[in-house]
Amino acid sequence: MSIAFLFVFCATMFTIWIYKTIWYQIYEFGRVPTGFGIFLPLVFFLPLSQDYWSINLIISSIILLILTIIYWIDDIINLSAKIRLALSFSLGASVALVHLLWFDHGIFSLAFGMILVGFISMILVNTINFYDGSDLNLALLSILSFSFFILYLPQSHYLTITAIMGVAFMLAFGIFNAFPKSIFFGDSGSFALVGFFILIITEFLNNSKAVSVEVFIPILLPLIDVSFVLLLRLYLGHNLLTRNYLHLYQKLEITYSGKFYLIPQMVNASICLFLSWTLRIFGVESSITVLLSLVLLSIICYFLCRFLFVVRNIQTESGE
Repeated sequence: MSIAFLFVFCATMFTIWIYKTIWYQIYEFGRVPTGFGIFLPLVFFLPLSQDYWSINLIISSIILLILTIIYWIDDIINLSAKIRLALSFSLGASVALVHLLWFDHGIFSLAFGMILVGFISMILVNTINFYDGSDLNLALLSILSFSFFILYLPQSHYLTITAIMGVAFMLAFGIFNAFPKSIFFGDSGSFALVGFFILIITEFLNNSKAVSVEVFIPILLPLIDVSFVLLLRLYLGHNLLTRNYLHLYQKLEITYSGKFYLIPQMVNASICLFLSWTLRIFGVESSITVLLSLVLLSIICYFLCRFLFVVRNIQTESGE
C-alpha cells in the first residue's frame, strides 16, 4: 500500500508538471492552469487491480470518468448552468441506478433513490465548486474527506483503498496549489470529488449500518456556508448566477493574511470528531441522532466563526 501511495503521489506531481507545460504552450501565461481535477477519477480504477473487482464499481468508475471529462469543458470554455446541473444530476442518478440495481429494490424505491441521489449530487457539486475559490481550500476539504473515509470505512472496503490514493493525489496537488496562481482544481475536480460522496451515499442507502455518518463531517461546514449565503443572496435580491465573495473563507481571506481561512474547516472537523467519539462512548448508536448532533454543532461553529472573525471585525473597524 505504501508503494502505491508513493506511486500516486509521484505520478500526480509529474502529471501536474506536464499539464502546466501543455497549458502554457496553449494559453502562454495569460491564464492560470485549471481543471486538473479531471485526473482524480483515475484513482477509482486502482482498487480494480487488487481484490475489489466488481462490475458495479467498474461501471460507476467509467461513468464518473466520462462525465468528468465532459464537465472539464466548463473549465475551458464555460458550460451553461443548465448543462452543469444536468451533468450533476446524471452523475448521482446513474451511479445510484448502478448500485441500487444489485439489491432487491422495487421500481418505486429505485426511482426514488435515483432522483434523491441525483438532487444530492447537484447540491454537492455546487457546494464544492464554491470552495475552489482560494489556494488550498478545496485541497484541504478533499484531504479531510478522504481521511474521514479512511477512518470510518472498513479497511477492506474498496473506497478505503481509493481514499488512501486520493490523499496521495491531493497532497501532491496541494504542494503546487499552495502557491498563488499556480494551478486550480477546477469545476471538473469538484465534480469528480462528489463522485466519492455519491458512492458513499448509495452505500448508506443500501445499508445504513455499513457506513458511519461521520464520513460526512468534512462536508457539513461547506454545506451550511453555501446554504446561508444562498439564502442571504435571495434575501438581498442578487443574481445567483453572478460571482460573490460572501462565503466564510472568502471573508476571512479578505480580512486576514496568510491561510487563516483554512482554520474553520479544520476546527469544525476536529470538534465534530470529538463529539462523535463522546456520543459513541456514552452509547449513542443511532445514526440519525449522531448526524443531527454533528449538524447542530457545525451550525454553531459556523455562525460563531462568522460572528467572531467577520461581523465583529467589521464592527471594530467601523468603531461600533
